[in-house]
Amino acid sequence: MSMPERLVFVRHGESEANLVHKAEREGEIHPNHDEVYARPDWEQRLSVMGIVQAKMAGRWIRENIMPIEDFDRRYASTFQRASETALHICGLAKIDWYIDDRFRERDWGEYGATPYDERKIKFPFAVTAQENNPFYAGLNGAESLSDVQMRARDTFGTYHRDVSDGSVLVVAHGEFISVNRYLIERMLPEELVALDNDKSQDMKNCSIIEYTRRNPENPNDVREYLSWMRMVYPYDIDLVKQERMITAPKLEQSPNGGQWTNINEKRLLNVIDISERLKLSPPLTREETAA
Repeated sequence: MSMPERLVFVRHGESEANLVHKAEREGEIHPNHDEVYARPDWEQRLSVMGIVQAKMAGRWIRENIMPIEDFDRRYASTFQRASETALHICGLAKIDWYIDDRFRERDWGEYGATPYDERKIKFPFAVTAQENNPFYAGLNGAESLSDVQMRARDTFGTYHRDVSDGSVLVVAHGEFISVNRYLIERMLPEELVALDNDKSQDMKNCSIIEYTRRNPENPNDVREYLSWMRMVYPYDIDLVKQERMITAPKLEQSPNGGQWTNINEKRLLNVIDISERLKLSPPLTREETAA
């Protein structure tokens, strides 16, 4: 058994919580700030713009990958914003989805339920840990990214067992999809952190990330592992910022211009590589004389 030949992830569309968080980052308070924070994270719904983004993502997939109904298996997170995104991706097609808790958002715990401007006061250690150690940090009961990968690894077993050589469409969340990138692209923890900090690789709402084992330039070349990927923004970012709802994608706005890139092994290190990686954490006591 092998992984699916094609595995496609879609991050959910803009949620009402995303709107509130955006306002906070800009030093403003959204009119629905209190209501959104009072609602459990799994219940957060899409904004009007999020619905448009989901429809655009569905159109892009149908026109550039395959009809939604032709995927061998379709999964969506149990969280409402992901399920609602899946609904709008379908358009008018009456399609079944597996609603699966493994694809849910990272549990942000008490930290995530606290408004931005209160976190440094209530959780100074967690804020510092998130800044210094974002892959392993557990934030006041939250899942670390390392924890999330256990759920992601479990889904790989399902793919191998139930959709070997097939096609899979997943609608999920940014942190969960990032961890899938970490696993599929065989990254090291510091590489995932660097990726998340790279604005040119930003996973915007309804970004589409497609993996394949079949060489996009040579259909006769099928690899054992997922070996190519591309990320696409399925709508015009500049027009969306202007709240113009009818938009068409500009692939040059997407990471790597929306083009396919090769996935290279990154965890197989020789002794020179290991020595270089150790420089990330210089020793602090080597100059001491042993007693």
